[in-house]
Amino acid sequence: MTFLFVVVACGIALFGVYELQMIMRFWRQKRARRDIAPADRPTSSPECLPAVLVQLPIYNEREVVAQLLHHVASLDYPPDLLTVQVLDDSTDDTPQAVAQAIADLPEEKSGIFHHIRRGTRDGFKAGALAHGMALDESEFIAIFDADFTPPPDFLRRAVRQGGAFDDPTVAFVQGRWTYYNSTRSLFAKVQSVLIDRHFLIQKPYQVRSGNDITFNGSAGLWRRSAIELAGGWSGRTICEDLDLTYRCVMLGNKGAYDPELECPNEIPSDILAFKLQQRRWAKGTAQNMVNLLPSIVRFGSSERRLNNIFAISGYLVHPLLLIYTVVWPILVLGGVDIRLLWSCQIALILGNFVAATGFASTYIERSHRPVLANAVLEVLFAMALGISLMVNNSIAFVTGLFLRGGVFDRTPKVGIGNAGTVEKRSKLHWSVLPELLLGIYATSASLVMFAQGFFMEAQQTLLFGLLMLAVVLLQFMSVRVSQNSLSPVDVP
Repeated sequence: MTFLFVVVACGIALFGVYELQMIMRFWRQKRARRDIAPADRPTSSPECLPAVLVQLPIYNEREVVAQLLHHVASLDYPPDLLTVQVLDDSTDDTPQAVAQAIADLPEEKSGIFHHIRRGTRDGFKAGALAHGMALDESEFIAIFDADFTPPPDFLRRAVRQGGAFDDPTVAFVQGRWTYYNSTRSLFAKVQSVLIDRHFLIQKPYQVRSGNDITFNGSAGLWRRSAIELAGGWSGRTICEDLDLTYRCVMLGNKGAYDPELECPNEIPSDILAFKLQQRRWAKGTAQNMVNLLPSIVRFGSSERRLNNIFAISGYLVHPLLLIYTVVWPILVLGGVDIRLLWSCQIALILGNFVAATGFASTYIERSHRPVLANAVLEVLFAMALGISLMVNNSIAFVTGLFLRGGVFDRTPKVGIGNAGTVEKRSKLHWSVLPELLLGIYATSASLVMFAQGFFMEAQQTLLFGLLMLAVVLLQFMSVRVSQNSLSPVDVP
C-alpha cells in the first residue's frame, strides 16, 4: 500500500508541475503580447461568404428550445446561404415546442429551418450530426447545443474575421463559452471559474504555444471537408467532439480558438445537474484516452505530445486524489515512516497551490477590477468543488476505461425566464452512497488521528471528509427543492 501511495503522489505531482508551467508560460506569453497592437480583423462582404449549415442537436429540451431557435433566427447571415437543422431526437413533447417556435418566427426566417426527426437515438449526438450532414452540402457547419444563445454576428465573425479559415489545415474555429446565468448564485459563479480556466488560461496558452486545441462540442464552426476526411462523426464514445478533434489532428489538421468569439450558454443550476455533466465528460474523456492515447504519444513534437497527453488524461487526477484520500489515514495510523509520508504530501500541497494559482489567474484574467474578498471566496469554493468531485468523476472515469459507448445523458436545462414551468430535472445518482461512505470514513479517521496526536496529518483528512458530507447534503437538498421555486434568469 505504501508503494501505491508513492505512485499516486508522483502522479498528482506530475499533473501539478505541468499545470504550473502552463500557468507561468501563459503569463509570460501575455506579458510579451501586451505591446503588440491587435491586427485589424477583416470583415467579409456577403459576396464572399460561404454556405453554412447550422446544426442544433436536441433531446427533450422543451425548456430552452424556443430561446435557441429565436437566437439562431437572429443570426446576421444571408438567408440564401444559411440552412438550419433542428436535429430532434426527443421522446417527450419537445417536437411540439419546436414546431410552435418555428411557426412563431417571421416567414423569411422560418423557411431556413428544417425540423428533422430520426425516430431513434442511435449514436446519440454524433449520430444526429452525421444524419443531418448527409442531408446538406454546405461548406461549413456550425453547431450549437440546446442551451446556447449565439449573438447575431457569431457566424460572420467565425467564418471570416481573423482569417482562420484562410489556412486550409484549420478544421474548426472554437468560440469562447460565456454564461447567461453565472451571477444567479454562488454555485453558478464557482462553476464559471472552473470552466473559464479552460477557455481563458488553457486554450490561449495552447494557441500561443502552437499546441493542439480541442473542439468543445458547441459554439464552433467546422469545415465540412475536414469532418469527412477524418471519417465523420462517431458514436463510439460519449465525447464525440474530443474524438473527432484528435482524428483530425492525426491527419495534419488543427483547430483555431477565438476568445473574442463569445457565445452564452447555461451553467447547471444545481449540484445534481452539474455532477451528471461531469460524469459524462469524465467517462467520455476516459473512452477517448483508451482509443487515442496510443496514437497521440507517437504524433508531433515532444511538446505537442505532452500537451495532448495531459489534455486527454486530465480526469485521471480524480481517481488519484480519491486513492490518496483513502490511503493516507491508513498509512499514518499504521506507523509508516512519517518522513516518507510528508515527502509524498508535498505532491498534494503542490496540487492545491497550483489549483489556487490557476483559479486566481482565471479570476484576474476575466475581471478588470476584481474585488479581493469575492476573488478569495470564489477561488476557495472552486477548489472545494473540484475536490468534492473525486468520487463522482472517478466512478465515471474508471467506467469509461472499460466500457465503450453508453447512454448520452443530457444535462438538464432551465433556460431564460422559465420559472414555474420547468420539470424536476435530476434524481440522486447511486454515487451518492460511496460519497457518503467516504465522508464518514474520512471524518472518523481524522478524529482517530487527532486522538493519537497526528494533528497536522489529520487536518487534510477532516477537510476532505467534511467536503464529501457537504456534497451529499447538497444533493439531498436539491432533490427536495421543487423546480417551481426557481427564480427566472434575467437576460444579460
